[in-house]
Amino acid sequence: MSRKIITDTMDKPALILFFFLFFASAASASDTRSTELSCSGRAYYNVTLTAYYPVFDSDNEFDYLDARTRKLRNLQDYLDGRAEFVTVSMDLDSGIPYGTKLCIPELNEKFLRPIPLQARDKSRYNDVSRNSPDFSHVDICVRTEQDTYDNSVNGIATLYVQLVEK
Repeated sequence: MSRKIITDTMDKPALILFFFLFFASAASASDTRSTELSCSGRAYYNVTLTAYYPVFDSDNEFDYLDARTRKLRNLQDYLDGRAEFVTVSMDLDSGIPYGTKLCIPELNEKFLRPIPLQARDKSRYNDVSRNSPDFSHVDICVRTEQDTYDNSVNGIATLYVQLVEK
């Protein structure tokens, strides 16, 4: 009997309008999320993404500090709300300015939030030319050796570099 009352009290156009509004709002929420997770800047495709971790018991301070002897900020601390950005290591000697802001949409999608990256640590790769900034490799700082094995921080990705106006 209650089923008959519901169908009698709701007319067909109102029911259609309800479903239309429901699905439209769901699609809008999905569009908003994808906009929040998207990146801007100059895109570099097929970038090698790897992970590294600080070694605090090392005698070499560059095993746990960045290129300007500042604390490394790792991905897990950012996800826990204890860091404002994540340190990445790149070939800074190739002309990439210290502190360059970067974005990797695959990381944003994996963690369902924007992951702010900054190039603050040095890496050097022998398989690239020295004539221009090298955006072919990005090493993400993670908390522990165990975290370096996570597939989300290893593989091929798209890198967006936020252009700095001079």
